[in-house]
Amino acid sequence: MNSSDMTSTVEDKLKYGIAGPIIVYGLFFAGLLNVILPVVGVVLAYFLRRDSQDSFRSHFTYLIRTFWIALVFYVGIFVVAIAMFFPAFKTLLSLESTGSGPNKFTLNVLGGTSIN
Repeated sequence: MNSSDMTSTVEDKLKYGIAGPIIVYGLFFAGLLNVILPVVGVVLAYFLRRDSQDSFRSHFTYLIRTFWIALVFYVGIFVVAIAMFFPAFKTLLSLESTGSGPNKFTLNVLGGTSIN
C-alpha cells in the first residue's frame, strides 16, 4: 500500500467513516475542560453531516441534537440557580442597620440574630 492509497483511505474515513463522529464526541467530552470545544464540535458536525453517508448522517444529527438539548438544559439550570440565589442572598444578609455603627447588619438565618 503506497502513501497515496493510505491518504485516500484516511480522507475517506474522515469524509464517510466513523472518524468524524468520534472526533465530534471527543470535542464534546473535552468540553468538560474548555467550553469552546463543544461549539467547535457542533460546527464540525454540521459541516461533516453534509458530505456523509446516510448511516453516519444520523450520528451527526444525534450529536447536533445532543448539543442543543444540553445547551438548553445548562441555560435553564443557570437561570433557575440565579433566580434562587439572589432572593436568598438578599434575605440572608439584610444590610439594614438595626443598631449603632456602620458595621452593624442582621443575619436573617434563625430569628434575625444581630452581629456587630
